[in-house]
Amino acid sequence: MYVPQPLCPPACVSSWFARSRRSRCRSVLQNVEQAANTTYYGMVGLQHRGQEGAGLVSVAHNKSGGHDFKLHRGHGLVTDVFKPEDMEALGGIHAIGHTRYSTAGGKNQIEGFQPFCVKYRMGNIALAHNGNLSNAPELRSFFENQGVLTQSTVDSELFLHLISHSKRQSQVDQIFDAMTQAEGAFSVIIITDKFMCAVRDPNGFRPLCIGRLKGRGLNGTDGYCVASETCALDLCKAEYVRDVLPGLSLFSSRRPLLSAAAEFTVFCSCLALGRCWCGR
Repeated sequence: MYVPQPLCPPACVSSWFARSRRSRCRSVLQNVEQAANTTYYGMVGLQHRGQEGAGLVSVAHNKSGGHDFKLHRGHGLVTDVFKPEDMEALGGIHAIGHTRYSTAGGKNQIEGFQPFCVKYRMGNIALAHNGNLSNAPELRSFFENQGVLTQSTVDSELFLHLISHSKRQSQVDQIFDAMTQAEGAFSVIIITDKFMCAVRDPNGFRPLCIGRLKGRGLNGTDGYCVASETCALDLCKAEYVRDVLPGLSLFSSRRPLLSAAAEFTVFCSCLALGRCWCGR
């Protein structure tokens, strides 16, 4: 039976990274005006990577001081799934999108279409994943034996369970905890109520690059995006900055961009091996 391993606490990693981001089957924006619309174009730029379905989660501030996470997904091409009225309803200044090409899990299950969007004890969380987890059968068996309910057969959903079942006290540490227990090829984008993060597997099997949206953030600031391919950046008129290095986690905050190199392949040793500051 698979048993998740306890982890040494990583060094504090908290910063405000992407105002926007895309990935193989995904795209994300944070603190970008009309984030859902820009994410939409990024998804169109990545349409060749998945035509079975598409989904988008937008995040907006509500009057009570919290956040509203809105999800829309469906079968078919991006242009078929998202109509003008759908985009208007999504709104928000943060967004994450995904175009589906099934490599694991049900091909036609709408429940398995990403992004996933749930609420747990630490608040809201939306997640999109590109890749395959080689230890997915062991992880799924473990959670099923614990009585955990799953809504799909997609291995990407297991990231949510790893995060929600982590014993760590902060969401940042919970995400580090989850990523160290994931084996295989993956790049992951996550949005919570407090931050956004981008993670690339330590072997760099799945590509991930960063783009800058000059002057298109809130109040005329620069926005940032992440994508699997630079063609998504081109369609969003974003400037390529650099690739996300293998084994690198990027966490976003209102402070400068912080990169934390993490050794995901070692289960029981401290995650943070180094850090690198990137200015705007």
